[in-house]
Formats: sequence, C-alpha cells, structure tokens
Amino acid sequence: MSSPSFDIVVFGATGFTGRLITRYLAAHPQFTQGLFTVAIAARSQSKLQALAQELGLPPSISTLQVDVTDYKSVEAAVQKTRVVINTIGPYWLLGTPVVK
Repeated sequence: MSSPSFDIVVFGATGFTGRLITRYLAAHPQFTQGLFTVAIAARSQSKLQALAQELGLPPSISTLQVDVTDYKSVEAAVQKTRVVINTIGPYWLLGTPVVK
C-alpha cells in the first residue's frame, strides 16, 4: 500500500464543528510550516469551495467530495489519509460508516 496523501482529513468540514476544526488546523503553526497536510471533506464540492474561499484557505488544503452513506466514497477518502476527524452527525447514525 502506498503512503497516504494527507495527514489529516476533516469529514463534515462545512458544518459548524468542521469549520472550527478546519480554521484551527489551517492556522496551526506546524501546518503553516508544512509539517503536516490537511484535506477537507463534505458531500457538496460547491460548499467546500465556498468554505475554502470564506476562510481564505491555502491551495495546499485539498477538498474531497465524500458521502458517508456511500461506502466506496468513504473508503477512497480513508485510504488517502493517516487521521480522520469525523464531525458528521448525528454520530449514532452517520458516524458508523466512517469507522467501519
């Protein structure tokens, strides 16, 4: 298996908690020094692009269109990363596909 493309992927980045985490990671000194990589993921590519523009995210933060109800979509994203931060809720309903 090849090495992951990203160190961290934030699932549900366009939601309230996901936005907070994305903003924090983008401003983190170790990120700005290039010591880890980040991608943001959500169902809507247009919402991801709007978030990136709103927060002024650098182009080094990739966007991934992921629907947690689609196993192949989740699997493809998870295979590309070391750490997944899942902010998609309700967790008892939509969190399970991420941890499978």
